Amino acid sequence: MHQYRLYPQNPLNSHWSRIPDVLIGLPIKALTPLFGATKAEQIITVIYPAILLLIALYLITALARKLSTHKAVPIISAVFIVLAYAVMGQFSIGRIDHHNLQIVLGLGTLYCIISSGENWKRVIFAAILSGLGLTIGIESAPIIAASIVAIVFIWIFDEYKSTRKLRGFGLALAITCLLGLAINKPFSQWFSPACDTMSVVYLQMSIGIAIVLWVLSRAGYKIKSAFGRFILAGILGGIVLGLTMFLYPECLSGPYSGLDKRIVNIWLSNVSEAGNYASLLKNKPNIAISAVFLPILAIISYLVTAFIDKKPFSFAHRTILIFAVFSTLVGLLQIRVLFFANAMA
Repeated sequence: MHQYRLYPQNPLNSHWSRIPDVLIGLPIKALTPLFGATKAEQIITVIYPAILLLIALYLITALARKLSTHKAVPIISAVFIVLAYAVMGQFSIGRIDHHNLQIVLGLGTLYCIISSGENWKRVIFAAILSGLGLTIGIESAPIIAASIVAIVFIWIFDEYKSTRKLRGFGLALAITCLLGLAINKPFSQWFSPACDTMSVVYLQMSIGIAIVLWVLSRAGYKIKSAFGRFILAGILGGIVLGLTMFLYPECLSGPYSGLDKRIVNIWLSNVSEAGNYASLLKNKPNIAISAVFLPILAIISYLVTAFIDKKPFSFAHRTILIFAVFSTLVGLLQIRVLFFANAMA
């Protein structure tokens, strides 16, 4: 977990999580007695991304059924995801990076929130899945942000079991982040801030969010208007965000702001997915256009359809639009987040 070759005097502490390693390493260990280590590795590097793709396709078609009653829509959704290069590239043979797992967790989070209209307890699973995604990598942060906003809007409009959803989601998210920190870091590093991995920065923020959601659930008994609830949620959310920025200003410059400049020059500057959209558009315009085409098309289509129909968004459509907008906007700052944007689109 320490990259000595990058900086021998003070080795870089990798932001890599052991969670994907378990899902890859255990099957390899199990198959090694049967096929030998090399063949077992080859088998898993084919099967692992294929299984994740199968789960992703299931979630996408299940989400499509929540959004439309037309029988063709799930098939169309599956076809679109296969055509989305930015997504399918993460599920190709040999791709055992953590982005494909995070895409699955993000889709699972979205599905659990939308299906919470039938069973409010599913927001607890949404919080666990999004917290796991954040533990694996900070690029899942916009998924958590979108989840929080989606849950808060349920409360703002006083929809099904909104109070229970606020409390359940906040508590589950805080506990998951705490366990994630315990998995990723030894206790001696629990209170050392880091912007590019699960650390005290994100644990404190998740606890602050849990407190805010609990306060909102109590305030809901007195504040009934949607506008009043919106203002209160914005103020309290802004306080948590502002406090985090005040305590950890180094994270304002991005997840890798604490890296030594020499490491940035010889390594990070050559990692394209860690860059912003402007640099990708300049260097690889064809890839840049394909990366944002589907998300922008989806968002515009939603807005145009709403304008034509002259109807407010339903709970399910509002939620998926929130996820698409958040992941697209953050993807302009960190290219790798566009993987999520395309999956949501």
